[in-house]
Amino acid sequence: MVWHVLRAVRRAGASRIIAVVGYGADRVREALAGEGVEFVHQDPPLGTGHAVMQAAPLLGDGEGTVLVACGDMPLLRAETLQRLVAGHLARGAAATVLSARVPDPTGYGRIIRDDGGSFVRIVEERDGSPEELAVREVNTGTYCFAAGPLLDALARLRPDNVQGEYYLTDVPGILASAHTVEALELADPWECRGINSRWELAQAEEVLQERIIARWGEAGVTVRRPATVTIETEVRLEPGCEIGPGTALRGDTEVAAGARIGPDAELIDCKVGAGARIWGVRLRGCTVEAGAAVCPGVTLPDGAAVASGAVVGRGEKGGPSAGATENAKPQKDQAVYGHRES
Repeated sequence: MVWHVLRAVRRAGASRIIAVVGYGADRVREALAGEGVEFVHQDPPLGTGHAVMQAAPLLGDGEGTVLVACGDMPLLRAETLQRLVAGHLARGAAATVLSARVPDPTGYGRIIRDDGGSFVRIVEERDGSPEELAVREVNTGTYCFAAGPLLDALARLRPDNVQGEYYLTDVPGILASAHTVEALELADPWECRGINSRWELAQAEEVLQERIIARWGEAGVTVRRPATVTIETEVRLEPGCEIGPGTALRGDTEVAAGARIGPDAELIDCKVGAGARIWGVRLRGCTVEAGAAVCPGVTLPDGAAVASGAVVGRGEKGGPSAGATENAKPQKDQAVYGHRES
């Protein structure tokens, strides 16, 4: 989850990324190792405002713009963050809150506006009146701040709430008394969904897959029965390739134009050449060169290579092809399987 957020923040143009960790800190550090992320530790956890306070010493003299995002919102788009920052800077705001209108606002802080529609404050659900809790515009937990006003407001935060915590949600209200504060509404409320259960994780994964497959479809890739197909984020596809039902493309997989993958294939970290045909098999780390075919009835070792024009497995007319290997073992360096068709 946090990797997707990191990717969105980085693509939005962040020049420096600070992760505030607490519970499960070692696992988060391990997950983000090598990603160029700085870490600060929040212990004990005294609220979202307290979390940002831990990062305050790293913000220097208060110059620049600070983007705050939650690590459990994997559907947040880089384009949304870019729009948030651009709107914030264009209005010269001290703070801009990313908001969303949702059918059921239960569990979210509410955005309170005045009669003219201007931002007033954020009210947490535990502290809201019945009238405030009826509001369906909610806080997503994503903010853009001018660094100087943010640091000033953090120094003024008090834990005057039923939780006894320092709420980051109080900061925009503090700033609104003397500065411009805006709330920018999300077009797609799914982007603000935080993950709190395995069911919510499964729902988010479905939405992410719909986005990925739609993007590839618009780019000229044919996807058959898309509800049965999985394409992970880092997969690269060329226009003109075809992905069949029940297929999963994972990791660092590349598929060239004219290749047909599936039905019922799983490719992990594979390279597939132009016009290749693969179905009914599972491959990991394999290279299938242009015009080759890998058919059902074969198990290739990880890292195997199939030569250009070769056929491995039981071909479309039935029966194993010459040179096909069942449970083939890897040879020294990289084995090359199959025969070239005349």
